[in-house]
Amino acid sequence: MYSRRLTIEERKNKKRAYTLIVITLGLIILIFFYGLTGAAKFSAFLLDLRRGSEEVEVSDSTPPPPPRFDSQPSATNQDSLELKGSTEAGSTVNITVNGKKEEVLANSQGRFLLTINLSEGINIIVAYAKDNSGNVSQKTETEIILDNDEPSLEISKPEDESEFFGSRQRQ
Repeated sequence: MYSRRLTIEERKNKKRAYTLIVITLGLIILIFFYGLTGAAKFSAFLLDLRRGSEEVEVSDSTPPPPPRFDSQPSATNQDSLELKGSTEAGSTVNITVNGKKEEVLANSQGRFLLTINLSEGINIIVAYAKDNSGNVSQKTETEIILDNDEPSLEISKPEDESEFFGSRQRQ
């Protein structure tokens, strides 16, 4: 019985030794080909696999950045206008135009687009972003003037049938 137990112990020790030799050779090859940073990343990967089943609690309390509008005219004669801009990806952008509230979802790059209808005169546009955790950004405000009246233009000089003379005058 003593010799059988000794044989089993020897087999276990040989198995452990072979396993350690294989792991050591693997690490040497890994370090040789990928350097120390590669070996560190690989070991971090293995540790993450081990901890992968643990539940991670995420609490997001950081508000998204305020919506930024792309270049918009300060005045226009068009009744509708496309508002384009950017904010945090996946957040909901709330845009209020003259008290009328609209919502649009920012895409995976954080871009959003909304076509708005303008009223004659000054149009006040207020926007803020809200992320999936309920955090609200600061407000962004801009004004766009809608003016459909044609400008009046009156030419007072030169008067009709005026004549110009001299070497520097063109005829």
